[in-house]
Amino acid sequence: MRRRGTAICACGCLSTSLLFLALAVSTFVLVQVGILQETLDNYIRKEATLKPGHESYKQWVHPTIPMYKDFYIFNLTNPSEFARGEKPSFKELGPYRYRENRKKTILEQGDGTITYVMSRTFHFNSTGEYTENDTITTINFAYVAAIYNANTTKLRDDLQLVIDTSVHPKPELVIHTTVYKLLWEYTDPLINELYKLRKTLSPYIYLQLNNSYSDRELPSIVHSGTKDSLKTAQFIQWAGLKELPFWRNKANFIHNSTEGLLFHPFIHQDEELQVFISDANRTFHLHYRNKVKVRGIDAYRFRLLDSDFRPDPNYLTGNNTPIGLIYLGVLQNPEAPVYGSKPHFLDCDESLHKAVEGISPPNRNRDDILADIEPITGSSLRLHQRIQLLINVSQTSGHFKSFHHITPVYFPLFYLDEYATLDEKLAAKLNEMVFTPIKTVHTGVWVLFGLCCFISLTTGLCTIRWCANLCKYGDWVEERRPLILQKTDS
Repeated sequence: MRRRGTAICACGCLSTSLLFLALAVSTFVLVQVGILQETLDNYIRKEATLKPGHESYKQWVHPTIPMYKDFYIFNLTNPSEFARGEKPSFKELGPYRYRENRKKTILEQGDGTITYVMSRTFHFNSTGEYTENDTITTINFAYVAAIYNANTTKLRDDLQLVIDTSVHPKPELVIHTTVYKLLWEYTDPLINELYKLRKTLSPYIYLQLNNSYSDRELPSIVHSGTKDSLKTAQFIQWAGLKELPFWRNKANFIHNSTEGLLFHPFIHQDEELQVFISDANRTFHLHYRNKVKVRGIDAYRFRLLDSDFRPDPNYLTGNNTPIGLIYLGVLQNPEAPVYGSKPHFLDCDESLHKAVEGISPPNRNRDDILADIEPITGSSLRLHQRIQLLINVSQTSGHFKSFHHITPVYFPLFYLDEYATLDEKLAAKLNEMVFTPIKTVHTGVWVLFGLCCFISLTTGLCTIRWCANLCKYGDWVEERRPLILQKTDS
């Protein structure tokens, strides 16, 4: 019976050992997805909210991530041939690089909301080869805008009066100007004369604005994320507007979109993210594409939906255009036939690219709108907001002789790339504040799991040995009995 008793002991010991092992695994699971992980997630959610004192708040108010705006000018190389009806031919010049400084002035820290005004200033940052004083040749877009309005408004009589009576030379189809004037404050005698007659017009045409955006004067409101972390940095109101103008049926919302530098924490690959780009007066939608690394940090790459750069029937004007263009004319004063597309006509109707010469073929990595987002914090590690500006030049009759023979074309003026990329200093800070604590917790979990396994194994071996010795020498072993009972004498 000794063998049976020993087997019982061994089974009991083995059961005890397995019980300890199960306890170790249970402890690992509890720690990994339970208390410690939840505590860590709550810490990240808290730090990612826009609350004074948090690093995310400091970066949102006054970003220290290097931000730039690069302009690439399409310089017209055959102005005489273009005036006679040939295709326009271009040489791309640039980048003309500007360092962007973005700062928010907080007006009110509400219950789950922040009200602020923002200023954006741009300072030329020479790349060596190009300067703001470079002379370029392009279409007289002020003249094109004036003719466009003459066909639709009371400006017609004023424009004709200026052309007939002005002592200045008659406006020409093509102009020679500096890069600075083209981008920031173009004016010419035609605009100045019209301004004298109509003070409601601006004496300048601003294709870009420097430190004079409307959101510098009118308040914007965003969610701080303290009530719902999934709404962190999302707009409630932009520049005094809760709904975007020029859209039917609230088809394009400000709500649920951010400015692109910060999203909510814990981004998932199946999400649709929304970015509001004020230069285009609309919200764009981003979808996950692939995983990338930015300075050694894992990130999700989100790209723009192709459908966002197509005519939208809910937009009140400018929809009778080829695929790939969006109408931006309503953003000008006076309104002008200005359109936006992706650079180099990416995802546009082929006819647009074939109508011009000298424009490089499109390249998705170079020309698309994208955001590389760190998924745990929702921070943009690399962001590119790109758009190409064009003006619709049409053939006209009557007094505007410069336009009698040209071939109608969507004339590209320039494209811009507004971008921000994480630098080494901010990468080190992100590692210190987020990834080091995460690695510490995960390392501690595995150490604890290993310790539990070691204790379980050691305890099991000791228990088996103890049981074996007990089975061999213990008092409870059944006594031997004789195999044959002998008869007793009667």
